[in-house]
Amino acid sequence: MTGGSSRLTFGSVLVALVLVGLMASCTEDPLALSREDAPGATTETVDFTMLVSDLPTWRDTTLTGFALPNNASFSLISNDGILNARTLGRFNVPDTIRTIVDTLPVDRFDSVNFRIRLDTARSEFSGFPITLRIVSLAQPFEAGTVSWLEAETGRAWATAGGDLGTEIAAGTLEAADDTLFMAVTVSGDSLMKAWQDSDGGNGIALVVEGPATRIRAQQFLLRYRPTLQGRTVPVSQNQTAAPRTFITDPPLPPAGSNLRIGGLPAARFYFDFRPPESVNGIPLLGATVSHAELIFQPLAAPPDPFANEVPLATRQISLLGDPFVFGSKTPVGTASLVASSLSADSLATGRPLSMDITLLVARAIQDSLSTIRIGLRSDPDAQAFGFWEFGSAESPAAMRPQFRIILSRPPTFGVP
Repeated sequence: MTGGSSRLTFGSVLVALVLVGLMASCTEDPLALSREDAPGATTETVDFTMLVSDLPTWRDTTLTGFALPNNASFSLISNDGILNARTLGRFNVPDTIRTIVDTLPVDRFDSVNFRIRLDTARSEFSGFPITLRIVSLAQPFEAGTVSWLEAETGRAWATAGGDLGTEIAAGTLEAADDTLFMAVTVSGDSLMKAWQDSDGGNGIALVVEGPATRIRAQQFLLRYRPTLQGRTVPVSQNQTAAPRTFITDPPLPPAGSNLRIGGLPAARFYFDFRPPESVNGIPLLGATVSHAELIFQPLAAPPDPFANEVPLATRQISLLGDPFVFGSKTPVGTASLVASSLSADSLATGRPLSMDITLLVARAIQDSLSTIRIGLRSDPDAQAFGFWEFGSAESPAAMRPQFRIILSRPPTFGVP
């Protein structure tokens, strides 16, 4: 028993010594490691910016026509010499009016006038009084193609700016008021019945006379009080012009090689590209992308009257097709949930426009560096007459778009 007990004690001592050694080796190395030796601590992170012309592929373009003046929520009336503008409209007066209980023919029109609601904050006045006149047109117009020179494509006005005929109504603006009421200068009953019979006739033009003025109108209403057959109490009606549009001289210049956003017809810019295989020696496949963005350099402000007068709300959109194949008919996918605002003042100082594309680049890496198709639009389109332009891949190097990316190699973990 004594001998066996000695052997057990000796074995226990050996096991204890081994455990102590292992514990010493396990606790000593981690305490001896410096911060630089920790796994992943020496991973290289790169913040790199390159011109888009240095990417494997890059194409950009401006597409227009997504909204026309007849799609806008406002219209322009101007005589300031730099911009001449007139609002056109047509009022198709109904033959019958629906009441709470029935629908009855119109017997007569007891009262007729027009109401124009002005956006005085975005209008420009050099003096008062100002006279606004509504005149008939001698020939009809097509709202989608009418211009200062043509009533529709291929059919010219006899006089540039519209063939103006008989005065229908007039009103005087003595100060920068928000609302102007215009009394008819002809028989209201005869006018309304004539518009009933001719579906609004050729339409009307709203023109401004007097000191140099540039008016942005938010609402243009025909207000009348018809008496229905068999009734004695008139029923008040408000009717908007349909269609309503405006024509300008000069028209917006066509989009060239620069990237344009805004204006009427509304412009968007589209582009597609493929991320590079490596950045500064770091392969994108397997790398961690912390941030990626596209940087667009604003060009000088367009000449008056085309410089945008208000901040432009914009939204980034994904494209489901090749814009260089489908053009303005390119199907659009999801839009960014975050809208940004382009300030005319900041753009005029040269502040770049940045588009965050971190998620798009990360997805492209997972898909073996697939092509990214994206665009930028006003939100909504047709919110302003003016526009802004940015440099494209065809611009001088200082004005070309840039691709910026912050990425790092995958961390390495050594085997102890």
